[in-house]
Amino acid sequence: LGPLLIFLKMIEFLLEVSFSTTESTLTRKTLENSFFSTFALIPLSAVRLTSFMRVMGSPR
Repeated sequence: LGPLLIFLKMIEFLLEVSFSTTESTLTRKTLENSFFSTFALIPLSAVRLTSFMRVMGSPR
């Protein structure tokens, strides 16, 4: 639960930053892009993790 909480706080921080820098649209666009790419990576890493655990947990 620890890493997940840290990750959520990071997302919260990114959103706050992107909303507070509305005057600099370029920065906001970059932040949004990195935010969405990070968001898209969550399912991928989750799938990778579950497949890895399945391999580790499978009886040889």
